[in-house]
Amino acid sequence: MQGIKPLNECMYCGTIEDLTDEHIIPLALWGDIILPKSSCKSCAEITSKIERKVLKGFMQDTRNVANAPSRRKNKRPKSVERTLLNQDGTSFQKTFSLNESYSILTVPEFSKATIFGGATIVQGINVIGHQQLAFGVNMFEFLEDNNAQGIQESTSIDVISFARLLAKIAYGMAVLHNGIFPREESPILPIILNESDDVGFWIGSSDSLLSESKAKHLVLTKHQKYSFSYVHTKSIIQLFNGSELEAFEVAVRVPNWKSIYENNFSLTNTNNRKENEFYFQSTHTESHSKLQTDGKITIKPS
Repeated sequence: MQGIKPLNECMYCGTIEDLTDEHIIPLALWGDIILPKSSCKSCAEITSKIERKVLKGFMQDTRNVANAPSRRKNKRPKSVERTLLNQDGTSFQKTFSLNESYSILTVPEFSKATIFGGATIVQGINVIGHQQLAFGVNMFEFLEDNNAQGIQESTSIDVISFARLLAKIAYGMAVLHNGIFPREESPILPIILNESDDVGFWIGSSDSLLSESKAKHLVLTKHQKYSFSYVHTKSIIQLFNGSELEAFEVAVRVPNWKSIYENNFSLTNTNNRKENEFYFQSTHTESHSKLQTDGKITIKPS
């Protein structure tokens, strides 16, 4: 996207000092939209830490295999170790170069955010499942070439940092399209800046379907007016467009969000579930259902 004017203030805190450019979607996820002079160095340190926890955490292996953009490609490993299953079910390890390997990205699936009609969550976020997307070589050929019947994978996901990254993307895109609005009207700013943990109240998975596009990721910013008289801006985020991954929904602007949250908090404090980290272990074999799309395989256990 060309011709984006500098914001000339930090979109997070409002300062006009020590401003830097901000990728709305991280460069390491093929993000190419930059909002010039839109984050101060202090806030940039906070958002960079969020990105590192995700991109150098559960997304690191996929980024390596998919040859994702990086400012330090010279430090990228040349090979990866995989656990394969023999025909008798026993496992063995084998090392592959990056261009000979697959990578399975496991993404958490959240419950619908409270603000959009989900159960009341006053702290943390509710993980209800997972979604998976395969990158790299064709899985059928990989198993055949290695005389294997399946693979074993495990990953540990910092779900709060992932949700904060979604919030950062949603907020940045809203500012790009609509400009700065009163910061006190955004319930996700405190989440981005690590000042609040009411994550699942404002962020969750979505069953929305976005229009077809060739873009790697889609972010749709919408304005809605509800019968109980508040206007709200929300973003729907579709990561890896064209795959079977479900979208995420983020409440970006809710003018009276504090009173809405406090009213829900006073009504119930029992239906919340706090998740900080999600550990996932899976085994995939040829009997599992697979969907071939654009040279990648989406794998869903039967």
